[in-house]
Amino acid sequence: MAYEHSRAADVHLVLGSSLTVSPACDMPVQTRKSGGRLVICNLQKTPLYGKAHLNIRHRCDRVMRGLMAELGIDIPEWRLRRRFRIEPAIPERRIRVRGIDADDAALPAAVFRHVTLELNDKAQKVDGLVKAKDTERKDAYLPHAVSSTFDFSLAGELPREARLTLSFMGHYKEPDVALDLPMPGVLMRDTECELSYDPLTREWQASSVACGADVEGTKEAERQKTGGR
Repeated sequence: MAYEHSRAADVHLVLGSSLTVSPACDMPVQTRKSGGRLVICNLQKTPLYGKAHLNIRHRCDRVMRGLMAELGIDIPEWRLRRRFRIEPAIPERRIRVRGIDADDAALPAAVFRHVTLELNDKAQKVDGLVKAKDTERKDAYLPHAVSSTFDFSLAGELPREARLTLSFMGHYKEPDVALDLPMPGVLMRDTECELSYDPLTREWQASSVACGADVEGTKEAERQKTGGR
């Protein structure tokens, strides 16, 4: 579909790409071959520098601000969105926390470095980045395997209190988030939660928490504590 759009486009705008990684680097050429115009915004020369109708040697953000102003389109504030599901399985005596795509709940998303679940003050921590041993080389390890699911045991009697702490990958210096889960409601049905993060203020906000969990360290939690002020 991307190739089809490239061939049909009147203008192909390349932003910040080195144009050296296939297949994406081949798509702008399709526009050029089909009679469309090619515009490249990059601080350095690219392999398609000589084929472009216009090369803009500047930063992408500044170029896009000017373009959007010319088009009369407001630039929305960007927020990092993280979504996950809590899945209880009482017969198997476990709880699973599953990272899911922010736009499509059917897709898994590896967004947590590790997840900690405290049940009646007893903590279980599960890592999302796991080193696996290389079977062919002794004492050697493969690169980290990344997981989107985290399984926790419900040993003993059912817990009266539950607290979930999420540690993220840290690409945006995002802090951990702690949620006090309502009991026993969280054990009765699947619960989907969504959080949004402002990278400028480094604050999380609970966009939606289906089970009404209390989220510590977010603006939403502070509003709840102060009666909505």
